[in-house]
Amino acid sequence: MILDACEGLFRQVRAVSMSSTGGRDGRIAPVTTSQPIPPSPTNMEARFAAVLSGSQSRDEVDRWATRTMRDLEGVEVGEAVWWALGVLAGIDLRHGPDEPYLHDDAQVRGWLTEFRERRGIIS
Repeated sequence: MILDACEGLFRQVRAVSMSSTGGRDGRIAPVTTSQPIPPSPTNMEARFAAVLSGSQSRDEVDRWATRTMRDLEGVEVGEAVWWALGVLAGIDLRHGPDEPYLHDDAQVRGWLTEFRERRGIIS
């Protein structure tokens, strides 16, 4: 069953590759993958603001930041953006089940200010 699925996937990739070469000569064109693009500083600020306004849950932002960091492994990312991703990955941590968040809104506002300082927007 797994082999059938793999063979089907191989046929699909091969069909796409052969069609991209423009012929049926049996050659498989090299498949290129694009590197993920790091989030912009504006996007990072929006994530902090979304947590503070409640328009995105801390869990949503944590999952986004964690997934983004994983996807960006090996990609050059600005120091301030990488720092902010690290802060946001874990923003949903609590002291315990049904306990308050480990980092309150005041600390999140402080992180937003620090992010802006790291970007050189404010000093």
